[in-house]
Amino acid sequence: MDSPRKIEIIMNIKRYSPQSRQQRGIALVIVLAMLVLLSVMIIGFFISVTTERQASNAATGAIQSRQIADTTVSLAITQIRDATSQSDKGAAWASQPGAIRTYGTSGADVWKIYSADKMSESESTYDPAADSFWPADAKERRFGFVDLNEPAIAADGSKNYPIINPSAKFDLAGTKTSTKKDRLIEGFDCADLNDPVNTSITLLPLNVKWLYVLKDGSIGTLDTLSNDPDTNKHPSRVNP
Repeated sequence: MDSPRKIEIIMNIKRYSPQSRQQRGIALVIVLAMLVLLSVMIIGFFISVTTERQASNAATGAIQSRQIADTTVSLAITQIRDATSQSDKGAAWASQPGAIRTYGTSGADVWKIYSADKMSESESTYDPAADSFWPADAKERRFGFVDLNEPAIAADGSKNYPIINPSAKFDLAGTKTSTKKDRLIEGFDCADLNDPVNTSITLLPLNVKWLYVLKDGSIGTLDTLSNDPDTNKHPSRVNP
């Protein structure tokens, strides 16, 4: 009869046999493989979620940009419709570049088709220069106005004006002349104005004010939005 000590030795030999260690090694490899597979699946899931979120944000931004672009067109259409519909009230209207004038029994009004603090006002108070003046403050020029005739400087230093070149008041030789019939455009004249930052650039600014569209749908210039009696319409962190 085997002694208890002998039985214990035999059991220990079986417990630590090579076959037993091999089985535990295979189980460890399987567990590690499952952990790696699970980690890959989790990482793939998070990458997929992040990609879909970025795509969703991009699509939302594109839609919002399209809506803002359509808002400006709709605003111009509204101005034209409101001005021309005054004829139903017995008023006549006449168009001009950038505005429509109406003439009725109560007086004449100007409906602007360009951006300004007041989109319509009485002809007696209408001052085009006030809507397009050249601000002295550089920050106000940058955030308050946009020059539709701002020149693009080419690599060779030449200046390309999108609407009209102020040098049209020079003669064919490029010399400033007081004889208007000798100018590149006969009769053309404009004030001498240089860029305050780069005085070598001659400007003929055609300024219009930026119209800002806030989150709540309010539309206006920086002045009109910031000075609106309704503080909820002011630009803020909650209403950018």
